[in-house]
Amino acid sequence: MQSKKFNAQESLELISQIIEEAKSRFEENGFIYLFWGVLIGVAAFSQYALIQNKMYLSSWYPYLLVPFGVLFSVFYYRRKKKNVQANNQI
Repeated sequence: MQSKKFNAQESLELISQIIEEAKSRFEENGFIYLFWGVLIGVAAFSQYALIQNKMYLSSWYPYLLVPFGVLFSVFYYRRKKKNVQANNQI
């Protein structure tokens, strides 16, 4: 792999390009990241609440939401793929 010396302007352009690519990827998949963040946050908070109420044996129950999250993600991506294919055919 060869390394290239960049001047200040080229470095800023490269950084800006990488940031824009990251933004566009997040816009495409941002919903699913937010969904999983909320799902795991709710499960963790629920587990904490159960432990605080001394319900130790049932404190893992909130994580039963995860398989439903997986199913939702599968259907979400399948639907998204169909929409992309339909748009490409037009």
